Amino acid sequence: RDFIYVLDVADAIIAAMESKENGTYHVSTGTASTVNQLAGHLRTLHPNEITIEYRPEKAGDIRHSCLSNEKISHAMGWAPVFSFEQGLQETYRSFSSG
Repeated sequence: RDFIYVLDVADAIIAAMESKENGTYHVSTGTASTVNQLAGHLRTLHPNEITIEYRPEKAGDIRHSCLSNEKISHAMGWAPVFSFEQGLQETYRSFSSG
């Protein structure tokens, strides 16, 4: 998967609104991460034990998904700022404090 932090998505939308460019662009990190990596990072953030339950794939599930952000980078000068870990930490803090 290509997990991206919501503030990076918001910045990409603002870049598109301010740009005179038209077209379809991938708003992505360009970096693949697995759901197991996501779970591993959550385990480091969460104080209690996290139990992972594996289930069979569902019909139509996408096994691998990672996009290139080169087009939006060249056209609008946009690039993600947050790493996967930073975005996950911020998201976890937001849900934990609310």
